[in-house]
Amino acid sequence: MSSQAKAENRVPKHRVPSWVWALIIALSAVEPVTHLWIAYAPPEGYAPTGLHSLDSAFYLDCMNMFPSAFATPYATCQSPYGQSYIGFFSTTIYWMYGIVGLF
Repeated sequence: MSSQAKAENRVPKHRVPSWVWALIIALSAVEPVTHLWIAYAPPEGYAPTGLHSLDSAFYLDCMNMFPSAFATPYATCQSPYGQSYIGFFSTTIYWMYGIVGLF
């Protein structure tokens, strides 16, 4: 293969356009910026709760599963098991957070 053919077959070094990188950075910065804004300058009448992600409420619910006797606010009134049932916490991640909640 000649050197000219090799030069034509090379992959360009910068395949991702710069606007894509700018979009990635902008979208990635939304959560940290909002956390800083809420922590240091919350809107009038509001206070930061300490919940740092959308799953924080889920983690707190799982950490309370043993003291609450497996009760969950996510069970509906039409649940045949009522509001408290061990089957609501059936996956490993629930139990991992439940054990952490004991300490």
